[in-house]
Amino acid sequence: MRRVGFIILGAFAEQNVCKQSTAAEHIDIDSLYQHDITCGGALPNRGRLEGPVLPHRDEYPSLCDCTWTIGGDFENEFATIWLNFLHFKIDHSAGHCTNDFVEIYSSGGESRVIDPICGDTLPESINRRVQLPVIIKFKSDEDVEHSSGFKIEYSVVPDDSSVEELQTGEIRTGSAPETKKSSAPTGLIIGLLLIAIVSDS
Repeated sequence: MRRVGFIILGAFAEQNVCKQSTAAEHIDIDSLYQHDITCGGALPNRGRLEGPVLPHRDEYPSLCDCTWTIGGDFENEFATIWLNFLHFKIDHSAGHCTNDFVEIYSSGGESRVIDPICGDTLPESINRRVQLPVIIKFKSDEDVEHSSGFKIEYSVVPDDSSVEELQTGEIRTGSAPETKKSSAPTGLIIGLLLIAIVSDS
């Protein structure tokens, strides 16, 4: 069912927030929950992503629903994605990480790159060819969290095939082949013209 919810990404992407005002209603740390914490959004094709954290505490917030998008400008194009986890501590839940987790999709949410992951084991790096855009999702439940979240460095390189074809086409349609249209040197043409003028006079 989680995959179906992710395909209708628009509803989740509009939230992109950790609802601290809601969490403060049932946990006794109101001073840390004055405002909701925004998260998610569009990312450049290369950089470093750090999950949301509480102010002045090395813990991620409760009730987060965050979605980041990489390669949105190259939708439906293929690319090589490289992901390296620098830090990873997400509260572990029984089963398949159903409460707090990070998951990654390609094809705008239609193909899963990483199943939901949690715990404190650093995930392996990823280097594979995918269809853009890439989606990184982080979700946490309403419980008080005591883990420090995640940090990822990444890069997305769109395939060069279309660029190479364009460059090849530009070379083929350049000015160099057109110079072959004239088989006679310019100097010879001018000389023949002068001879014709003298003969007429």
